Amino acid sequence: MKEFPALSNPPIREALIDVQFSPEVSFEELETKFRVVATRYGALQAIDVVDVSIESNESGATTHSSPVKLGYRAVSNDGLFVLQIRKDRISISRLRPYEGWSTLLNEFNLAWKAFQLSLGNRKLTRIAVRYINEITLPHGKSVETEDYLPYGPKVPPSPPVLLYSFFSRNEILNLEQDYFVIVNQALVKASANSMGTVQTERLLLDIDTFTPAFANSKSFDESTLQARLTALRGVKNQVFYDHTTVLSRGESI
Repeated sequence: MKEFPALSNPPIREALIDVQFSPEVSFEELETKFRVVATRYGALQAIDVVDVSIESNESGATTHSSPVKLGYRAVSNDGLFVLQIRKDRISISRLRPYEGWSTLLNEFNLAWKAFQLSLGNRKLTRIAVRYINEITLPHGKSVETEDYLPYGPKVPPSPPVLLYSFFSRNEILNLEQDYFVIVNQALVKASANSMGTVQTERLLLDIDTFTPAFANSKSFDESTLQARLTALRGVKNQVFYDHTTVLSRGESI
């Protein structure tokens, strides 16, 4: 695996490991097993969506809505990790400041073992490593997107125009190494003062690297989980440096 230099101030807003599995686990079992890691986290909070249905009759249409529970969410006592657990999915997010891959992987392994997801005949249907990077651009300076993103948008040089915002999405499939990458890039205007002057500009680089079951028409064995996560992290690193110019500019963002 190719090694990349560690950045002294990485622009990582959120890094997460996400694993989907089958068969499902009941909500009751999730609630019980959460007690193993409860001392590290705050209270479980339900993740709900609203199910809306429309019923037509002779007098007109009636709308019905009801909450549907998807799973649970909990934040660590230090506010740096977010655990999300559903019947068929578990994820651990690391928020700023990022402290390295081993810290994120160790926290995921604690939750994985606590919920005993390696037991039984459970198969893994999706293994993912995702990093959401946020680069704050220099304020008050004219910035070209190619100064940061080699695959950023191009605008015509004449007449003089200013790129206000953009969004792009690339989907990359590698059948030989069995991984899929979704790269989202965006220029975001965060705020403006009373005169309408933008105060903050940010470049978002969202890299979702995962191994989908459809890539090779099979599920994955739990025994290869750690190696697969580490391999996906390596792919993420390659994609990050391919999609930024931080090394060529000699900056340690």
